[in-house]
Amino acid sequence: MADASHPSERERAWVAAMHATSLLGFLIPLGNVIAPLVLWLIARRTSPFVDEQGREALNFNLSIALYAVIAGILILLPVGLVILIATAGMLLVLPIVATVQGARGQEFHYPAAIGFIRWTAVPRGAQPPERTAA
Repeated sequence: MADASHPSERERAWVAAMHATSLLGFLIPLGNVIAPLVLWLIARRTSPFVDEQGREALNFNLSIALYAVIAGILILLPVGLVILIATAGMLLVLPIVATVQGARGQEFHYPAAIGFIRWTAVPRGAQPPERTAA
């Protein structure tokens, strides 16, 4: 693992892949959620950089899915079409920018992303606390 200010090449590759797979949403229904989720689950303990950027990608894609559902409901109104076009535009442009920044080892924070998956700092190799039965 590289230090926090200089992610390793492998960490940058994981992050770039998590952001780039967001574009699968144009080809596979919910592909923009499933692919980054799988990559994040595999690599999240690699480093805090990979974990945080994976959460960013997931939060963005979950937000896009929610916005698409809202646009679908409102499609009979002019505002629904506007939301749908804006959502598609965000899904096309923002992951490309995030992929480039991730490949450079820079953090990217998506605008309009809802924090569904919160950041919790867990040291590398540490196990999450066990749940107790109530």
